[in-house]
Amino acid sequence: MTSPIEDLIRKAQERQAQRAHAPDRLAAELPVRVARRVRRRRYQMIGTVAAAVAAAATLSVPVLGLRSGSDASPLQPGGRPSAASQDNPAGASTLPPVALGYRPTWLPSGFTERIRTAQPGPGGSGSALSVRRIWTDEPVGTDGSGGSNGIILTLRQAVAPGDPQANTGASVDINGIVGYYHGPQGGDDKAYVEWRADTGTVVSLAVHNEHLTQQDMLRIARSVRPDPKQLQVPLRLAWLPGGWSVTSGEISGDAPTAWRAAVTATQRNANGAPGDASTAPTGHSAGSNQRSISVSLSPTTTAPAGGESLTVNGLPARFVVPERPLSLQYLVVDLGEDKKLTVLGISHTSDPLNRNDLIRVAEQATAGDPAAAAWIATA
Repeated sequence: MTSPIEDLIRKAQERQAQRAHAPDRLAAELPVRVARRVRRRRYQMIGTVAAAVAAAATLSVPVLGLRSGSDASPLQPGGRPSAASQDNPAGASTLPPVALGYRPTWLPSGFTERIRTAQPGPGGSGSALSVRRIWTDEPVGTDGSGGSNGIILTLRQAVAPGDPQANTGASVDINGIVGYYHGPQGGDDKAYVEWRADTGTVVSLAVHNEHLTQQDMLRIARSVRPDPKQLQVPLRLAWLPGGWSVTSGEISGDAPTAWRAAVTATQRNANGAPGDASTAPTGHSAGSNQRSISVSLSPTTTAPAGGESLTVNGLPARFVVPERPLSLQYLVVDLGEDKKLTVLGISHTSDPLNRNDLIRVAEQATAGDPAAAAWIATA
């Protein structure tokens, strides 16, 4: 029998498969997708996002001002002792600008880019382990749940000289490079084409529920060109517990004044890599023990209602631990002017996160330049 967290991650991977190319081609799954799946399936908090976005104010506060202070309500540790006394490597809490790599220069009418997600490469060099960009003709909201339908461009590092392989795909020409087109199968309305764009990069172009023809997809694929731009997420975590580092970032929304910025951190193992089987409790797989902290700045929050009221350096906040067979902890800080900071901690019930650490993460979060979201839905 699988544990609830294993079911959660399995379902998150199924959702990821709908938003990307073939599952066996994915780079490391982004932990933030787990948080999305939790919000989407467990609490059904999506219904009125489009209306909320239309009324959202511009996210223009340069600094959240959530630094440690004496006015926070007394809190009791929840879980293992805090790792705050340990050294965290310089830059581990910061998502560096990440190269976007490529973009299509032709798209069907009505499609605009609304989501950018990236995993940074090692050492803060600006390279990317993976990049995902989504163009859609419908709203995606500001709670991180939208974007299942659209035109999805995914970049990942090649893993072998023959990557990508044909598998069941048909050979196609992408500007003189052999690629492989995979049409919809078994009633699934998803198709994708992938090819080796350069020595180290595999590009996948996927569509879901858009009813584009193979000719349309190949036209988009053949229009893909290098893009010198970078993903810069206007949200910085100035502090993380020892042994944790930022592993992904995202911006999504429907206008330059209605957006969500999010970063996700995971716990590193003894080798400095994100947690794997070596950090899992006895009897649990690596995936089931994925511990993550996702922090988002948005006009909305998907945290359940209620919770314990407290203040975080004078700002009203609430701490919510849903009565579920999962270790989920939400901290929502109301920043005023329709802006909320949400910290979501996810872990196995046998290894819960320390809530004081989650609060300290919020206290030292900093908002960046809102100009980083100026591209949303403009092209």
